[in-house]
Amino acid sequence: MKPSEYNFFYEFPRDSNELIAYNSRTNSLALIEKEKYSKYRNFKDKHIPIDDEELVKDLRRGQFLIDDDIDELELLRFRLLSSRFDNKSLSITIAPTMNCNFNCIYCYEKPREENIFMTEEV
Repeated sequence: MKPSEYNFFYEFPRDSNELIAYNSRTNSLALIEKEKYSKYRNFKDKHIPIDDEELVKDLRRGQFLIDDDIDELELLRFRLLSSRFDNKSLSITIAPTMNCNFNCIYCYEKPREENIFMTEEV
């Protein structure tokens, strides 16, 4: 068992005795007591085993702790390739107008003389 490389912990709110735990690979979100967080940090930094079975179970459920043989980078590569070649969904962008609303001073695009809008039929 090892900690995920994608764990982040945030204090919120400041007067609370809890931290927000977030795993960016799995999008898991949880609250963890500061005392339990210190057990996690001791495990991560000093390799001191976590003696709280319930904590280990909860951290594993959110994949904050994972099996030693899991290669998280490989999992992310697989997810990326799977989404590229997945034909079960189609993403489209609908542009009801080609006019730009921003008018940025640094923009290199030339303003269009004609207004281009979708027809009512579409």
